[in-house]
Amino acid sequence: LTEGQIRTVLGEMVDLWRANTYHPVKRNCLHFAKAFVEALEVPEPFPAWVLGLPDAIQKPLLMPIADVSWQWMRWWNSSSATCCQPQGPWLRPEAIEEVCFTREDVQDAQLRTI
Repeated sequence: LTEGQIRTVLGEMVDLWRANTYHPVKRNCLHFAKAFVEALEVPEPFPAWVLGLPDAIQKPLLMPIADVSWQWMRWWNSSSATCCQPQGPWLRPEAIEEVCFTREDVQDAQLRTI
């Protein structure tokens, strides 16, 4: 395929693979890779072992746990759930980078807890 043909395939996949359809077990980057390989009409099939873990989780006992966990994470990260999320300036990403502990700091803290 030419670069233009590959771009066309990707353009067609954009509508089929929207971010809001992501699921960590049922519809993730591995599933996208398989669909992309198939859309490109690669002569070799997509290796079945790559989807081994997602396929293994899709069992009656594990799948409900994965679904509930994913729903909870989506809720937690949604803007409507901000009332329940911890707030504070220490949660800024740049604040995390500012925190640097030396070995002596850790040892001092351990001694204070004894």
